[in-house]
Amino acid sequence: MVRLIKMTPQNTEASVIIGNLTSKPFSISSGVHQGDPLSATLLNLIFESVIKKLSLREDISLKLKQIVAYADDVALLARSPKALKEIFHKLQNGATLVGPNINEDKTKYMQIKRTGTKGVTHLKIYNFAFENVENLNYLGSILNADNETNIEIAERIVKGNKTYKANAKLIKLKFLKRNTKMKIHKTIIRPVVTFSSETWTLTAKDENNLRIF
Repeated sequence: MVRLIKMTPQNTEASVIIGNLTSKPFSISSGVHQGDPLSATLLNLIFESVIKKLSLREDISLKLKQIVAYADDVALLARSPKALKEIFHKLQNGATLVGPNINEDKTKYMQIKRTGTKGVTHLKIYNFAFENVENLNYLGSILNADNETNIEIAERIVKGNKTYKANAKLIKLKFLKRNTKMKIHKTIIRPVVTFSSETWTLTAKDENNLRIF
C-alpha cells in the first residue's frame, strides 16, 4: 500500500487552460494537494489512528475529557484546565509520531461557565499560547462562552437571506409554479437556516425571529 501511494503522484504532469489556449505540460513534484482525494484519505487514516489510541470517544457527561474530530478539525473538551492540558499532551505526542503539526494561530480556547467567563486569559501549554475567545466557529456552527444560541440563529438567518437573494431571480420567475418555488425554498434556502438546529434550545424571541424569516 505504501509503495502504491508513493507511485500515485510520480511522473505527474499538468497543463493550464486559458480561454482556447493550453499551456505546455509541466511536471508536479510537490506530492498530494488539498482537495486531492488521496490527500483526504491519508489524513483521515492518520487522525483515526491517533484518536483511537486516546480512547476518548465517550460522552463528556461521563468522562473528564473527550475528543471530537471531523477530518483535521479537532475539538478537545474537558471539565478543567488540567484535564484539557492532559488531553492536549496526548494528542500532540500522538500526532508528532505521524507528522501533523498543531496550528497555533488557528487553535482557539473557550471556557464555558454558568457564572460567566469574563477575565479569562489565554491558555498556555508548553510553548503554545492559545487565544481565549467568546465565540468560536466550529464546523459551520457558532459556539459561545455563554452557551446561548441567539448568536448562531442570527448568523443562520443572515446566511439564509443571502441564499434567498442569490436565488431571488429564479423564485420571481412567473412561469415557475408555486410548488416548484416551494421546493427551492425547502431544499436550498431553509436548510441553510436550520443547519444544526437539532442542538438549539430556543427562547420565545428566537422562535419569533425564525418565524419572521
